[in-house]
Amino acid sequence: ALNLVIKVVCGGIGIALLTP
Repeated sequence: ALNLVIKVVCGGIGIALLTP
């Protein structure tokens, strides 16, 4: 469960960084 949360958070950060 915790691993899933980390993946979601990291994914959100990645999208934020890729978005200008």
